Amino acid sequence: MKKLIFLPVFAFLITISGGLALAHASDTQNTRYIAVTFDKGYTRSVQKEARGNISDALELDKHHRLQRHFQDRQGMKLALERLPKTIQGALAPYGYYNSTLTQTLTKTSTLWTVNYHITPGPRVVLTSLKAPIPKALPPEAKKHIDEHWPLTIGQPFLTTHYQEAKALLLKTAKDYGYLDAKLTTHHASVNLQTHQAAVTIKVTLGNRYHYGKTQFKAEDRLSFLKRFLRYQSGAPYLASELSQTRDGLISSNFFDAVSINPKPNSTTHDVPVNVILTPPVHQLYTLGAGYGTDTGVRGSLRAQFQRLNNRGHQATLFVRGSAINSAAMLTYSIPGKYPPTDTYTISGQVSQLDLNGKADTRQITFADHFLRNRWSQTLSLSALRETYDITATTINLPKTNTFLVIPEYTVEHHYLNKPKRATWGYHLYAHLAGTLKSVVSKTTFFQANVKLAMMKRFFEHERIVARAELGYTDIKSLGNLPLTLQLFTGGAESIRGFSYKSIGPGRMLAVGSLELQQEVYPNYYLAAFVDVGNVGGKEIFHEKPHIGVGPAFVWDSPVGHLEMSLGWAISTPGHHPMLFQFSLGATI
Repeated sequence: MKKLIFLPVFAFLITISGGLALAHASDTQNTRYIAVTFDKGYTRSVQKEARGNISDALELDKHHRLQRHFQDRQGMKLALERLPKTIQGALAPYGYYNSTLTQTLTKTSTLWTVNYHITPGPRVVLTSLKAPIPKALPPEAKKHIDEHWPLTIGQPFLTTHYQEAKALLLKTAKDYGYLDAKLTTHHASVNLQTHQAAVTIKVTLGNRYHYGKTQFKAEDRLSFLKRFLRYQSGAPYLASELSQTRDGLISSNFFDAVSINPKPNSTTHDVPVNVILTPPVHQLYTLGAGYGTDTGVRGSLRAQFQRLNNRGHQATLFVRGSAINSAAMLTYSIPGKYPPTDTYTISGQVSQLDLNGKADTRQITFADHFLRNRWSQTLSLSALRETYDITATTINLPKTNTFLVIPEYTVEHHYLNKPKRATWGYHLYAHLAGTLKSVVSKTTFFQANVKLAMMKRFFEHERIVARAELGYTDIKSLGNLPLTLQLFTGGAESIRGFSYKSIGPGRMLAVGSLELQQEVYPNYYLAAFVDVGNVGGKEIFHEKPHIGVGPAFVWDSPVGHLEMSLGWAISTPGHHPMLFQFSLGATI
């Protein structure tokens, strides 16, 4: 009996399901589309930017079809009637106000394809321009407007340029403290018979605002915070100075989060500023481990004490252990006049080096680090005590003990024309050091080292990287120079195909490298390189150079430039040993 009851119910469900499936199939068969194409002369007659605007306005899918689909012919006809106006509307902002279209329509049961021939007509030209720069603006604001002004008499009139001109005038006025500035007149008229345009723009400035008081939260009232400010209370308001202050607070790494809120007062015409800072954790510990073909297995520990007092003093303990170079360093940092770029440090270091000899080093350094015109610079004075011997092929020196007080100067500049996928860039580094024999120093020497790396991208996926390094040491007896200051080369970042610092020491160093890189996938490159160099005496350029050649694989990873190479030391007599090496660092 139960079976007899369920059979009609089951049959009813089957019937309903089948009906829905047939209805869906019918709807699918009745779905119609419209595809839009253009004739062969389209790319020649219409400017590239205007073609892009047409594509955006039509919102075509990858099959050149309208994204909307239709269930009946009437809807398709209405859509076709609107298409010419959409296309002409997309052409107008680029000066094509007199365009005409002819169409050819091909129909199937589910697809209508319309092909357009566009006659853009003469472009409208700007013949009249009245847009005076307000006289009250400071000279640098007027210069900025002149350098970026988009409208030019005699050139095609583009609506986008008209909008840019209005925005440029208004934004520049506000950026330079005229926060009540407004456009009192702004209109553009187009004569379709004469194909001419006239533009009038007028800005009323109002009062210029000045900086008011800067208020920090009570818990953030550290005595050194005012050094971050790039403006003074009572000075004319400049948006760029406020941005520089924000960027400085962020880049200093003294804070985890930074919020700067200007509060313009329309009555007093001043701008009080509220600053909210989130301090970092007071102590931060970092463990690291790795392997490098130059240094072997290595590990490290870094302990950072990020807020020792309300004057912004910090301390860092760094310990590194490796097969050839182990060290422990304690650094005490004091913010300078402008904390993001000016820092004083006192550091003490003990280290052991086991490469080309052995060296036990004790060093104390007082340093002033500062940035001027994008050049990072360091002036320092070091007291160095080193016990060392040298077992390299050019020098065989027994254990020696020396003490030196060394003034040093380092300058470095890094440039990339774009932060991502740069097409051109360079990195320049120079270091000078020396001392005179006296009561405190056991010898006299002078040393200079210069490094230059350049990168140039050709076409879209090819780039060339060139590097050069020169070093010179002036000393009476090379054996009197501590092992850690000797000139060596060879390794993944100098002459590949040769072991790390296996060439040298000597009084002069010269290295050159040329590498061609071919991008095979975004940020992945196959490369071929040739490295040439030597370490020797004053006749270094007349001596036989060391040469390494080979292929490489390069990855511009999120954490740095990773390069793996296979180098042949082709200058080695008798055979050419092959050496696998890799490095991680900056692109240049």
